[in-house]
Amino acid sequence: ATSAGPRPVPSAGPARSGGLRAAAAHLRLGYPAAMPRPDPRDFLANWRRTPGSVPAKCRMVIANNWTKLRTTSRCCGHHGQPGC
Repeated sequence: ATSAGPRPVPSAGPARSGGLRAAAAHLRLGYPAAMPRPDPRDFLANWRRTPGSVPAKCRMVIANNWTKLRTTSRCCGHHGQPGC
């Protein structure tokens, strides 16, 4: 049995098809496996290293984790910030 390439990703409907299709392609290509799992020691190191007040750091944690959830990624793209 020969493979003709990746199978098309089924659409989830017009409202969310782009996001789900992109997330499925992201998983199919294996990108999440390339990122290491989050480490609590890294979280604490980022928290201590980042200047600012506790409320500002809490906002960064929420924003960065929301970005990771929204993009179905293990990284928000803000390396060194709390929550990344």
